[in-house]
Amino acid sequence: MTLLVMHAGPLSTVQDLGRTGFGAIGVAPSGAMDPWALRTANVLVGNDDGAAGIEFTMSGPTIAFEDDAVVALTGSRFDVSVLRSVSGSAFERDVDAAPAPHQASFRLRAGETLRIETTLSGARGYLAVGGGIEVDEVFGSRSTQVVAGLGGHVLKQGDRLATGRAADVPRRRARATSAYRSEQLLRAVPGPQREIFAAGSAERFFSSPYRVTTRSDRIGIRLEGPPIELTAPSDIDPEGLVVGALQVPADGQPILLCNDRPATGGYAKVATVIGADMHLAAHAKPGDTVRFARTTPEAGRAAWRELEDSWRTMIEDVY
Repeated sequence: MTLLVMHAGPLSTVQDLGRTGFGAIGVAPSGAMDPWALRTANVLVGNDDGAAGIEFTMSGPTIAFEDDAVVALTGSRFDVSVLRSVSGSAFERDVDAAPAPHQASFRLRAGETLRIETTLSGARGYLAVGGGIEVDEVFGSRSTQVVAGLGGHVLKQGDRLATGRAADVPRRRARATSAYRSEQLLRAVPGPQREIFAAGSAERFFSSPYRVTTRSDRIGIRLEGPPIELTAPSDIDPEGLVVGALQVPADGQPILLCNDRPATGGYAKVATVIGADMHLAAHAKPGDTVRFARTTPEAGRAAWRELEDSWRTMIEDVY
C-alpha cells in the first residue's frame, strides 16, 4: 500500500521509538518526541508499538490514500478532516469533508484524503497507519534525524510512502491521557554543575515561569525567563548529554534538550527533566509557559513505571 503526500506541512517526519547505543559515534536517538502518543497510535491500528509513523508539528500533512487503510491520530489535537469526492459531481474539486476522530482507529477508503491542518492545542501530533511506514532502517531505526539528514524521511509534496502488511484487528480507542496545557509543570532533577551557578539561582529556576520561544525545534526547546546567574563561564569540558538535560549558555536562558540533541555538550546543566515528563514537553509550542518542580532520580523512575503501567491499560477494543 502507498500513501501520496499532497501537502507536507512545516515539519512532518517519519519517526519510530528511536535508535539507542550510538552516542559514542555522535548519533542522537531521534524518534518520536512523544513516544507514548506514537505507541498508542500504533496499538490502535494493530501495529507493534515501535512501528514507524508520521510526526507532524504545528500543522500537518495532507495525504491521499491509494488503498484502503486503518489509521489513528494521537498526540495534540489538530483540525483534521477526511475528504471524499462528491458522487456525481462534474468538478474534481468538489469534495465532502468529514471530521476525523482522535485517539481512535478509523478506516479510510481508497481515493479518500486525510487533511491535517493547524493545531488546536499543543505542538505535535502522530499518524499511524496499519502496517507501519516502511523506509530504510539506519542503525536499526526508521527515525529521522532532521539536521543531520540521517535515516527516516522528511515529507515533501509528491512523496509516495510505502506501508507494511496490516494486521486484521477490531476498531480500538484509547482513554484520555495527560492533558497538553499551555502552562505545563515538568519535574526535574537538579544538575551536576552546581558550583557554577550563583547562590539562590537554582531555587529561582525552580520557582520561575519560562516561556517557550520560536527558536525551539527537535534539538532543543529554548526558554526565556529570569536568567540563571553564573559565577564562572558556562563552558565546561564536553560531556555526554541525555534527553531532558537543561543546558545554560552564557546568557543564562536554559535550553531543554530533546531527541535530536548532540551526543555531547559543553554547557553547564541546571537540571534534567525526568523521562516520564518529556512527552509533555514535546507538546509545548511557542508562547506556552513551563515551570519546573524539583524531584529525585528515585521519584523519576517511579513516575516512569507508573506511566508505563497506566499506558498498558488505556486502550480498549470497540465491538
